Amino acid sequence: MEVVMRITIENVPLMHEISIDLKEFCFIFHVCPGLAEFVKKTVSVANSLSEIYESKHHVRSFVKPGKKTWGHGRLIREREDAIFDKWERWEIAIPFKARQLRLMEISANLSILSTLFCIYDGEVDGTGLNQFLTIDSVGVAMINQMLGGAFSFSLSKEVLDYTANIWGDAEWSKSERYQVLMDCMMRVYARLSGATRIKQYLCSSFYGQYRDMPRCAHFLCPGDCACIAPSEYSVFDEFGVSFSPHNTDTKIQQLTLLAVAIKLANMARANI
Repeated sequence: MEVVMRITIENVPLMHEISIDLKEFCFIFHVCPGLAEFVKKTVSVANSLSEIYESKHHVRSFVKPGKKTWGHGRLIREREDAIFDKWERWEIAIPFKARQLRLMEISANLSILSTLFCIYDGEVDGTGLNQFLTIDSVGVAMINQMLGGAFSFSLSKEVLDYTANIWGDAEWSKSERYQVLMDCMMRVYARLSGATRIKQYLCSSFYGQYRDMPRCAHFLCPGDCACIAPSEYSVFDEFGVSFSPHNTDTKIQQLTLLAVAIKLANMARANI
């Protein structure tokens, strides 16, 4: 069974860690050796997803791994300093005032990576850690069309426990941890939009609220109730919960909400 399903019902050994860097503004993927080899071999031999994206969405041709930059638009960059020995580190930059083509290519690369991460069933180096987050799907529809920013992801039991702790505070909306999550959304949204900061009247459009069943956070960003919430199938939370979007029509909404999900998982890992 692929990781995307298992993480919601049982502990899964860590295969990849996705994080966000708000200083360098990039998504970071730390990938175990077996998974890294599987991804590179697969996209080098048969990459049907990239062919679809090139023909249907007119993104630039997928560049096969082999150099430090690869993927659609060469947006996947290999770097040193992975979190574990022999693991690989890949980054996708979050650009300032991104052009439509660049946004499409970011989503296309995320879609290909997340798909291959989810179907990998090979060996995993023992780190003693569990998988906290999986990106289950990333939509690569045209810009600004209905659900053009669709995506889904799953969070593990550990992240749900951490989330409950944040919202367990009677003054959770004033807590430092909650403000860190809101700051993450606002900074990513502003950067992609080409703004240096979010205008005061828009700040209230970034919000996180809590649900008891299943127990998890529900995040919103500017739009017509553009948000992420538990999928209709997530009614129990003994382990993890799968999330799906609502009215995420733009790539900026997609990447902003994806960023806060990643940030929440990173904070749970660090237990801060």
